[in-house]
Amino acid sequence: MKVEQIMNRDVKTCAPRDSLNKAAQIMWNEPCGAVPVVNDQCRLVGFLTDRDVCMAAYTQGKPLEELRVETAMARNVVSCGAEEDLGSAAQVMRQNRTRRLPVINRNGTLVGLLSLDDLACEAARALRGGLNDELRDLVLEVHLSISNGHLLLHPAAVPLVVPPTELPQPSQSPSSRIRVCAQCGTRAPANSKFCAECGLAINPMGGAAAG
Repeated sequence: MKVEQIMNRDVKTCAPRDSLNKAAQIMWNEPCGAVPVVNDQCRLVGFLTDRDVCMAAYTQGKPLEELRVETAMARNVVSCGAEEDLGSAAQVMRQNRTRRLPVINRNGTLVGLLSLDDLACEAARALRGGLNDELRDLVLEVHLSISNGHLLLHPAAVPLVVPPTELPQPSQSPSSRIRVCAQCGTRAPANSKFCAECGLAINPMGGAAAG
């Protein structure tokens, strides 16, 4: 499957000369944690995260309205092509420890944004009667490379299934119980098949009941 098939096409952008206040307003309204920076030809020239905005305000000691995007954005932007396959894009995320990739066409024009959440959702979809295990494992590797600051080099080192723990909900029925992923601690409904954060499969708790 290609990146262009699941990427977000409705991407909000800003220009290098825009104020950081405008960029922060975009992040607040969407909501999102990062905004691609493009020039007049809609070509990707930078990438701005919410952390970049915060650090610029702290280090430059001025109101966001007085600070330009170009003073805080990353200029060496990691991106992927719209026609690349999802596995290649996931590898780029893993190698660069990033959750988001601007997507460009052959002319360098921004055409979309691919996130780790997009990949996790696709990995959870049925694939010819089964699950996309290869993409799911890549999503986990990206998550671990970001969280732990290191890369997993061999698939055998990745646990494919992590059993969940349950939080009892005395006043609720078993179908409404909350479970917690044992790998990353993310809460999920009892009927969830995959953790939304790390992409791991969650096994059914056969016979367990809320106390």
